[in-house]
Amino acid sequence: MNRRKTKYLLIATFAFMLAHLAYALPADWAVRTTILDPVGNLSCIVSWEPTRGLHIKIDSASSEKSVVVAISPDNGELHTEPKDVFPPSVQAGAQFNTDALPKHTLEHTEMVLKLREEIWALYLNNRPIAAFPAPFYPPVNVSQSQAEIPEGETDKVHFQKIADFEFQDSFFVPTNQLEQLADWDMISGSWNLHTAQDNLLTSKKGLEQERSPNFSSLKGVGTNAIIAAG
Repeated sequence: MNRRKTKYLLIATFAFMLAHLAYALPADWAVRTTILDPVGNLSCIVSWEPTRGLHIKIDSASSEKSVVVAISPDNGELHTEPKDVFPPSVQAGAQFNTDALPKHTLEHTEMVLKLREEIWALYLNNRPIAAFPAPFYPPVNVSQSQAEIPEGETDKVHFQKIADFEFQDSFFVPTNQLEQLADWDMISGSWNLHTAQDNLLTSKKGLEQERSPNFSSLKGVGTNAIIAAG
């Protein structure tokens, strides 16, 4: 084999090794928790080392599907297994914000995984670092490289369910309703509905609730007065 062929062979081998190393994943996965709810925030403490990066594995509990988020200051990757069962949009929609990663080693810092019906997002040290289309539905098992978990923190996780927030009240009440605060729960103190009409000294026609901005205001009196609705 001449020198030119040997040179090309070495270059090709080196390129293959670099590609292999780029996609090398940890083998020391440690399960941190199981998530049953489709929407919520998982928070836990991790150890961050820039040269090592962060690796989070999410396995579907009801199928063989899994995804791995691998991110470091140099690169961000989303690995899917099996590769041929995920729609192209999962990989195409993955985004990584490597500039938001901490520049120095952090022995203890918070990681948050936010699960939503359409997108999953990863935060480190209160900054968004990765987001991708939701690849499957919970229940899921969340694992991390054991080397990235501080001692004694593996199972110390917190999951907060998140639901659509809807607030309704009857603050805009008919003027002929006898009990103006019927839909409110007066916990402490004395409360009444104060209207702009109360402040009007002289008026021929009076004020119309439907045409008066900020017509009503809620007034409470007492120490630690509390009222609630919804």
